[in-house]
Amino acid sequence: MTRSRSQSRVSGNMPSATTDSTPAARTAKAAIPRALREQVWVQYAGRVFEQKCLIPWCSNTMTVFDFHVGHDVPESVGGATELANLRPICARCNLSMGAGATIAEWSRLSALPRRTWWGWITQCWRRV
Repeated sequence: MTRSRSQSRVSGNMPSATTDSTPAARTAKAAIPRALREQVWVQYAGRVFEQKCLIPWCSNTMTVFDFHVGHDVPESVGGATELANLRPICARCNLSMGAGATIAEWSRLSALPRRTWWGWITQCWRRV
């Protein structure tokens, strides 16, 4: 079998793939049903079209069509996907807080100095 110059150059420089280096498969989270999302919005925002994010230090505005439903107690630490544990928050806050922080903990960050704040976030990410 004859290899072209480009094939031998590429294959000679590439490390062999092993199964040990592949990351573990992540399981997909179940989507929150639309009816439950609507109940969360009505409970916390009422029948208004727009509302400020529930995180006190966040200035983002959410709409009834563009909001995330965050778990107060994260699923990763045993929080349930039920109305009592869900809050409407903006996408930036929900995606930034990670899987280890509660909404109450995330809300208290504005009172902390920035160095403490970053250390706390890093600690929450390690919990997961």
